Amino acid sequence: MRINFPTNFASVHKGATATGDGVNQQKLIDDTESTDWSRLGASPNVQGSQVTVKLAGGAHVLRHVQVSAYLHPADASNTGDTGSQSRFSALRQFAIQTCTASAANSNCSANGSFTTIYTSPADAFPAGLPRPLAPNLTLRDFDVPDTSATHVRLVVRQNECTGAPAYQGEQDNDPTNDTDCDDASSQGTNVRAAELQVFTSTGSVSAPGGGGGGADVTGHAHTDYSGNGKAGTGDVHVLLDVSGTGTPSGTVTYYDLRQHPPGGFSSNIRCYGTPTGVTRLSDDTVRINGTVPGCRTIGKKAKTFTMVVTDHGTNPPHADHYHFIVYGKTGNVLYDNEGDTTVGLGDLTIT
Repeated sequence: MRINFPTNFASVHKGATATGDGVNQQKLIDDTESTDWSRLGASPNVQGSQVTVKLAGGAHVLRHVQVSAYLHPADASNTGDTGSQSRFSALRQFAIQTCTASAANSNCSANGSFTTIYTSPADAFPAGLPRPLAPNLTLRDFDVPDTSATHVRLVVRQNECTGAPAYQGEQDNDPTNDTDCDDASSQGTNVRAAELQVFTSTGSVSAPGGGGGGADVTGHAHTDYSGNGKAGTGDVHVLLDVSGTGTPSGTVTYYDLRQHPPGGFSSNIRCYGTPTGVTRLSDDTVRINGTVPGCRTIGKKAKTFTMVVTDHGTNPPHADHYHFIVYGKTGNVLYDNEGDTTVGLGDLTIT
């Protein structure tokens, strides 16, 4: 059984960075629910508190996000938030805003740079009496409109104290017992969240040795890392002419024409691959395995490759997704790059 995991481009381990309100913003993107971001003592309440994430690897087409409101026990080493964490401070409702960096918006720092693309349900993390429950605060997946962005912002709409109906107003007839969370506690000014994860695709599972059968993969598509609206120097070029419905045949051509491709290379990369296996991982995703007769800059160390392609539909209006890995003789990774093609700059097709 082969399990194919999608890439979280909001991961600090992939190179993403986080800034914003409160403390421990990087702990929102560290791939674990055992740590969290917090904003304490917001005035007048937590609404509008935000963390902005610069995604790893430039612009990507967001398709779904995962968010966790899970909390953890008191921790004397947790900078800025050492005490116990009330579940009433947990995130309940949020919005996702996006921006694509450009000179015109000062790389997403200018006022009005971000646009709201998604607002979660009011009970994204539900809670009832007598208090929020930990299992209801764990990581959840949310579909968002397909949107290209370099920056993603999580904006708090409500925490459990301010948003859950069970904690609003008078809940009993005892005049000596104030049951309104905002009035009777300070938790309306505190908010915490454990994770924000951003994905361009979903995972898949295939049977050992190939699984889902072959496919034909064709097309010529590009990124626009250079930002000039056309394919050329500074961009990634993916050229596929692969028949995989019988014995695999055809070619895989891949150029990374950036001056400094990922992996510490000081010159552009041009790889020419021969397919040896084609596996359909899902209706819209195919994995191509093969050998590398030639790979400029990487050189003779390059022996084999894997190219995973996701066809999201005709481009335009849909961008496609690619993931290209080059391996050495022992299976060691020499080059690894994943991204989305640019709308209007070619199309990759799976049939």
